[in-house]
Amino acid sequence: MHDIEQLFTFACSGDISGLEEYYKNGGTKNIRYQKFGTEHSLMMGAFRNCQFATMDYLKSQGETLTEAEAAALQRALGQMERAKHLADPKEKERESSR
Repeated sequence: MHDIEQLFTFACSGDISGLEEYYKNGGTKNIRYQKFGTEHSLMMGAFRNCQFATMDYLKSQGETLTEAEAAALQRALGQMERAKHLADPKEKERESSR
């Protein structure tokens, strides 16, 4: 069986085959990595390292984000929507015509 640090390395590096082996051998879903005083999910480890295929795989296996991670992603999405709005050339034209 793999320890959480090894699983987190698999998730962060995009090593889907290592994760597949873990789940094939009865690995537990939604175990959390404890670091810096908070819990981290395998999904967020993959996300932060741009391992999007790994995120899809983890989701297909029933993995989820922690509540704090989900909230952080929602905040980031809101910020990106605002940045998109500000960067829109049509929005700049509307602002200058006011």
